[in-house]
Amino acid sequence: MSTIECILAPFESQKDTICCNPNTIALYDSGDKMKKNSIAISSQKSPHDVLSYNLQLPTSENISNTFDSAYKFSLHKQHSLHNKQQQNMYAEKLYYDKTLLEKLFAHCAKNLDSLSIATLLASTRIVGMKVPGLHSIYASFQFDFTNPLQDFQEGIVVDSHTQDSTIMANSPLSHVYYTYKKHAKLPCFLLDIHAPIQGKIKAFERPKLIDNQDSVTLYKTHKDILDTKPFLHQKALIIGASSGLGNAAAKLLSLGGATILATFYNHALQDKDGRDTWYKHVNTLAFDVIKPSKKSLILIRDFNPTHIYYFATPKILANPAILDTTILSLFVSYYIFGLERLLSFSNPKVVFTPSSSFVEECPLDFKEYHIAKAALEQYGKTLMQRGIQIYMPRLPKVATNQTLSLIPQDLPQPDSVLLPLFVNIAKELADTIK
Repeated sequence: MSTIECILAPFESQKDTICCNPNTIALYDSGDKMKKNSIAISSQKSPHDVLSYNLQLPTSENISNTFDSAYKFSLHKQHSLHNKQQQNMYAEKLYYDKTLLEKLFAHCAKNLDSLSIATLLASTRIVGMKVPGLHSIYASFQFDFTNPLQDFQEGIVVDSHTQDSTIMANSPLSHVYYTYKKHAKLPCFLLDIHAPIQGKIKAFERPKLIDNQDSVTLYKTHKDILDTKPFLHQKALIIGASSGLGNAAAKLLSLGGATILATFYNHALQDKDGRDTWYKHVNTLAFDVIKPSKKSLILIRDFNPTHIYYFATPKILANPAILDTTILSLFVSYYIFGLERLLSFSNPKVVFTPSSSFVEECPLDFKEYHIAKAALEQYGKTLMQRGIQIYMPRLPKVATNQTLSLIPQDLPQPDSVLLPLFVNIAKELADTIK
């Protein structure tokens, strides 16, 4: 067993949060940089790294008792990391605002002890601000509060008017101590809680949002449509042009010569595209397919589109439970009734609205989605009876923010899927006229 070397020395760390190596610790007299009559335990190698262990010492006679507590704590760490690859130990302060908790979560404040509350809240800060940090998903946790570390005593005293709360005033332990490791292939982090309670946390890095395809890149990639102008005679209304498939469709049709009216719902096109200023060269309109304003419908009627490219959709989320009528109704409202309302104020020759390969695959977790898309296909047949040429290709999964996944995917870009379809539709219509 490794020895513990105790050294009394001036505290020189630039942070209050310092680390404890499971094999070697040093005791520092905190001097003026911490509260009077307290010491800190730190690794000799990295006194400013991560783990804090602030021990309240009312009198100098208690120093020997403090050494005993530190020694027991180090043994606890050695035991928990036995036969494991040595990992850095990290810490998060234990504190909470009791007054605010009682106001927001009255039942929790009444029925949970302070250790449970402080640990649960600390775990959310660990995941949300440290591991993985920003853009994280707190997937699950398992905490055992039945056998907290012996040195841990009750008593969180919180001043709701200041951020510097008195933390675990009756306890030498004022932090949650944890280690973590990252999955070799997935953006998954597994955290082990070592003190004051035992537990595990599973968290994920949230997938990074996908930027819209840049119009300059599309210009360089598809120079042929700039020359041939296959969409020159189209007055194209694109519903849902702020991102994803609708955004790519608007840019491709514009490059191919179409006159564009591009609509967005809750984000202006300039918010989504940043420095890409393509939207300055097309007509734009704020439009809600569920509750469209009378003014927006009149503007669409006056634009008098020959083609409607309809990409409106709610967020597509998995639902492993039984069929949810609310979710299904939302999809149907977007895909069918929203389009029907739009057609009451316009008379296009062509409507393009994508179906999905999920209609064939029928994944159980997306049953509401593929049922609604199947209903859309049946609705499309009624539009053909009204003399509208409708195209509803069953698109595969495409790289958009609707298809983000924790598991890496190799999905096609929107332009590679949409442009061949648009060109073929234009050729088909041209051949019909001839």
